[in-house]
Amino acid sequence: IMQAFIEDPPCCEEIRRIANDIRRWNVPLDEVELEFRARRRVENMMNEFERIPSDLSLLAELKEMIELLKMMLIEMNYRHVQNTYYRMAGKTYGDFLSRMRTGDERAAQWVSLFEEVGDILSFDVPRVIARPEGG
Repeated sequence: IMQAFIEDPPCCEEIRRIANDIRRWNVPLDEVELEFRARRRVENMMNEFERIPSDLSLLAELKEMIELLKMMLIEMNYRHVQNTYYRMAGKTYGDFLSRMRTGDERAAQWVSLFEEVGDILSFDVPRVIARPEGG
């Protein structure tokens, strides 16, 4: 499973399959090492997404990876990912929301996925996205 987290791009389906096998066979894991690798993977994905926010497929992969980690019940520090999300909610979200309101279907998908990621990261999404820019 450690190797699956460092593959580029990560194969969430393979990680999910391995995680299910681990649970079924009750295999002990090095949780510290797993958390480190998983956190690094998600942080790198989030950094890349902040750099290229229009990458809808990366946003979908990021959502899937975070869901997977939550499903695996890995005790993980999401501070960097949450801080980046919060920053993007103030700087980037509004642009995609405006584009969505003009009928841009990709922007509508982006807004939906971005809000879902916020929910998964335990944000009060309506409050975070409604705050004034930079606030």
